[in-house]
Amino acid sequence: MRVIYKNAIGFGCCFLLAIILSACGSSGQVSESASEMVSAMVSADASFPEYTLLTSDDADAELNFTSLSDFSYSKVAEYAYAYSSEGLAEEVAVVRLKDSSDAASFMNTLTKHVESRIGTMEAYAPDQVSVLENHILTHEGAYVCLIVSEKNGLQKSVFQDFFE
Repeated sequence: MRVIYKNAIGFGCCFLLAIILSACGSSGQVSESASEMVSAMVSADASFPEYTLLTSDDADAELNFTSLSDFSYSKVAEYAYAYSSEGLAEEVAVVRLKDSSDAASFMNTLTKHVESRIGTMEAYAPDQVSVLENHILTHEGAYVCLIVSEKNGLQKSVFQDFFE
């Protein structure tokens, strides 16, 4: 009887541990692609301007990526980058890195990207500078997200929902 009791306790502990681990969230992977994530984020904001979408599926994906970052493309698993076709400040990017430990250094390149855009906007569209200055830069595991939008909080919420 003692052996059965110990096995039952062991099974119960393993079952409880499995429940706790599943409640802690995903392993950093989501079922949606970066393109699907960006599309959902842009769609959440009805005021987001007409945009151009660059993705890792494009024929010139590596070259196009340089318009967002000078980070080594060999460290990128996939990306999607939507930016205003009208030359406005708005843009949304989601990049899944191959290694989540690269997130901080990649985020530094995105900060430089935003600073460069601020300089450009100061010269020809000063009313857009505040939108850039209020950008959101965040990450969940290997996913890094840049949001430049009037409704960036709404779009950040959509991004975070992918990880719940």
